[in-house]
Amino acid sequence: GGHAGTVRLLHARGAEVAPRNGDGLTALHMAAENGHDAVVQLLLELGADIVAAAADGRTAVMSAASQGRAATVQLLSSRGADAAAAATDGTTALMQAAGGGHTEAVRALLRLGCGVDERDGEGRTALLHAAAGGHCGTITALRTAGADATAAAADGRTAVMLAAEGGHTAAVLLLFELGVRADAAAGDGTTALMLAAGNGHEETLRGARRHRSE
Repeated sequence: GGHAGTVRLLHARGAEVAPRNGDGLTALHMAAENGHDAVVQLLLELGADIVAAAADGRTAVMSAASQGRAATVQLLSSRGADAAAAATDGTTALMQAAGGGHTEAVRALLRLGCGVDERDGEGRTALLHAAAGGHCGTITALRTAGADATAAAADGRTAVMLAAEGGHTAAVLLLFELGVRADAAAGDGTTALMLAAGNGHEETLRGARRHRSE
């Protein structure tokens, strides 16, 4: 494609593929983030470091996953990238894809063997990240893969609490259907209902209360 041709021309004129910007990102990170697979392949042929990490520990696989580039994730993995690597905050490509609600990228990473219940530096799993964003399709995909719907982060917050805090009613009800208790509390006693109420999410509060009364 045109982008690959431009990269090839620049390289022929002496441009290097290794330099980083102020955040430590390389050309490979940027191509992966935007799903330019032909450019990704060309950069690798020109010697780009597939395991290069940005200042925050982000790899090209994470850049692709965070934007839902499932095909790019698979391409990078087939060329030797570690799909299960973690950034400095402990987040993985799977968590980043889940947090963005990118279900196809999540499925691709699960097929590549990424641990469904791995935890980041805050103790959050991919399902917790998906719940915080209210991404029902992603929650379902993770649960189908065996994710623990009752897992809690280091602060005791569970998936249903994070969904309630964000006012994601459909995700809250889905988690209840998956067997999560409506009255479960974090270590400080906080419940999903409290978080919904405290953040002014009336619809979520009504949905949760209806579930409790059923």
